Amino acid sequence: MSDFENGKEKNTMDTILELEEKKDIDGLIQLIKAGVKKNQFKHAIQALSRLKAEQAVDLLRDLASGSGFISIQAAAIRALGEIGNKEAIESLGRIIQSGSRELRHEVVFLLGKIGSSEAVGILVNLLKDWSEDVDLRGDAAEALGIVGDNTATSVLIKVIQEDEEYVLRCRSVSALGNMGDLKAGAALAGIVQNKEDPLRIRGLAAEALGKLGDQGPVDLLMTVLKDEREEWWLKSNAVWALGELRCQEAVPVIMKYVRDRRKANDAEGMGKGVEALDKLGFLDVN
Repeated sequence: MSDFENGKEKNTMDTILELEEKKDIDGLIQLIKAGVKKNQFKHAIQALSRLKAEQAVDLLRDLASGSGFISIQAAAIRALGEIGNKEAIESLGRIIQSGSRELRHEVVFLLGKIGSSEAVGILVNLLKDWSEDVDLRGDAAEALGIVGDNTATSVLIKVIQEDEEYVLRCRSVSALGNMGDLKAGAALAGIVQNKEDPLRIRGLAAEALGKLGDQGPVDLLMTVLKDEREEWWLKSNAVWALGELRCQEAVPVIMKYVRDRRKANDAEGMGKGVEALDKLGFLDVN
């Protein structure tokens, strides 16, 4: 790059910084429309993002949909996520329908970060669409778990009960635990009980029951611990859940579990038991 070109690029960057400092959104928009280099595009877009420039939504939507450069599209999508108003969310929703795989995953993450009712609606519709990319649906499930909007509970329950995609079911079970909606308790308990379900899904369901904070599943979790035929990994998740639920009547069973894991030289399993006992106020497991 020549000295002249270096100077021109530096001047453009200085201009972007000055416009941002002055909160001159129209100036930034005009600078982008006039055409700048790829890296300068990104800096100008990031400035609009930091300013939460609602009047730039149309421009950002156009850049996100058809700039031709993934990095610029991604920057525009992130800016729409930062702005987060209704128009920005609608723009992100359109990208979900027609964008590239990479950009769609980015949009799902941002919708979870926004967490508004409009954003949740888009994520729920995505999760409900069984013809959609399963990884994208999994991202939607995870995002809904982070948002914690209970309007998504019924859809997540339907997924864990009826969908055949293993990883998606795992992510949906975890999402229900993170959401903390007690209405999910019966469905999660059903998975723990169902010995035909994969072990990992059953274990995640046991863990999710602990996160819900409801004492209802205590007897089920105790039964899992006492059942000699159950796998230790499932038992370790049941132990963790009983600790989270502060279930005092489970102390003798958890102590036995810890002693058994010690004999088996299972440091990880024993650690979960000791952690549960610590939560229950019992440190001596001899």
